Amino acid sequence: MGTRANWFLGDLAVAEQAPIEELGLPISLDGEPTLRRRLVDLVEQEGYLYQQGTTCSIKDRADTSCSACPVREHDPARPPAALCRVGVEQEQTVTSMAVVQARGPGTASS
Repeated sequence: MGTRANWFLGDLAVAEQAPIEELGLPISLDGEPTLRRRLVDLVEQEGYLYQQGTTCSIKDRADTSCSACPVREHDPARPPAALCRVGVEQEQTVTSMAVVQARGPGTASS
């Protein structure tokens, strides 16, 4: 049984801290193969960041969400920002894959 995120907006001020373009790249719902390749790329990016010493004990937990993290780093000059961006995009990609699987290829935009 999976854990669902506790979606709340109480202390989060993400929208006023950074434009949406800085929070992640747009995800194409072209189909599952494209999304799988993107997810592999993102996992490789995370591996590279790990090799550079950039880690996050919060991201490593099964019951957390990078998208909803109240301490997510937005300043690109700070090393954790790259991992935060990758984590958010990983979540978006996995969710997009679930949409494609649930709706079937070619129906995700309806």
